[in-house]
Amino acid sequence: PPPPPPPPPPPPPPGGGPPPPPPPPGQGPPPPPPPAGLKPGQGNASVPGLRPKEKKQPGKRVKQLHWIKLNERKVPGTIWESMKDEEIGLEIEQVETLFGVKVVAKDLHKDDDLDSSNNAGPRRKKAVILLSANRSQTIGVLLSHLKIPHDDFRKAIMSLDTRTLQPNFVVQLMRLLPTDQEVAALQSYTGPKEDLGVAERFLFELLCIPRLKPRLQCFVFILEFNARLHDLSENVEVFSYAIHDIKRCTSLVKVLEIVLALGNYMNGQGPKGGAYGFKLEFLTKLADTKTSDNKSTLLHYLVDYIHRKFPEYISFPQELSNVEIGAKVSENIVSSACGRQSL
Repeated sequence: PPPPPPPPPPPPPPGGGPPPPPPPPGQGPPPPPPPAGLKPGQGNASVPGLRPKEKKQPGKRVKQLHWIKLNERKVPGTIWESMKDEEIGLEIEQVETLFGVKVVAKDLHKDDDLDSSNNAGPRRKKAVILLSANRSQTIGVLLSHLKIPHDDFRKAIMSLDTRTLQPNFVVQLMRLLPTDQEVAALQSYTGPKEDLGVAERFLFELLCIPRLKPRLQCFVFILEFNARLHDLSENVEVFSYAIHDIKRCTSLVKVLEIVLALGNYMNGQGPKGGAYGFKLEFLTKLADTKTSDNKSTLLHYLVDYIHRKFPEYISFPQELSNVEIGAKVSENIVSSACGRQSL
C-alpha cells in the first residue's frame, strides 16, 4: 500500500511567526492608481490653489531656453497665477523646424587666452621717511586740488566750514585716512616736522583733529543732504510712474504668457519645462537663442508670431512710455541712498 501523506505543518505560534513567502512574479497585487484628476505626463503642484502643470514634450529635440523657473511658492499673488499658457496655439511644426537641434560634431575649441596682466598693482616702495611711494603719490594728487595751507584746512574741518571745503574733496579724503600702521609710524616720529614729506605732513595735521572719521562723515552728510534728497525724490517719482505703466498694461501680460508657453514647449524635454513663470531678466536673452540655420533668433520669431496671431498686442511698448526712463533707476542704489540718509 502507498505510504500515508505527511502531516500538515503546525500552525504558527500566537502573536507572531515568520512572514509568508512573496507571491510568484506576475501574481502580486496591482500598483495603486494615480491621483484623481492627473493624466500621464502631468505634474502635481505643491502649492495649494495652483493647477497641475502639464509638461509638453516636443516631437523632436529642440534648443533649450536658459531661463530661471519661478519657485511655485512665489507664484500666488503675481501675474503668473492667472496665466493659461497651455491654451496658446503654438505653431509646433514651425518651432521644431526653426529651432531643432542638428546632430553635428561638437566644436570643442576652447578659449585658452589667459589674462597675463599683472593685477598685483604697482610695487609698494617705502617713501623716504614713512609712507610708500604709491601712498604718497595718491595723497599728493588729492592735495593738488587743495589751495589752502594745511593748518587752515585743519581749522575748516574743525569748524565744519562748508564754504572752504567741497563735498567731492571731503569724500576722497575719507578714503585716504591714515591706517593704524601709519598712525603708529607718525606718532613714533620724533624728528622735525619740516623734514617730513608733503603727504606725511598732511597726515600729521589730520591726526591733530579729534574724532576725525565721524567728523568727516557728518561733514559729508551736511554737504550732500539737499542734493541727495532732490535726486532721491526724482528717482522715486520716475520709478513709481514706470511701475504704474507696467501694472495697467494688459498687453504685456499677454506677451509674457506667449513667451511662457513657447518656453515650456521648447524645454519640455528638460528640467526647466513645466514652469509657472520665469525671471524677467530672461527677456533680455531672447535674441541669444538662434535658429538652426543661425539666420534668425527666437526674438525675431516671437515678434513675427505675435504680429500674425495677436496683432492687437504688438504695440504694447507704446503703453510703457515711462518704463524706459524708470529702467535707469536702480532699486539697490535708491535703497542704499535711503539708508545713508537715515544715518
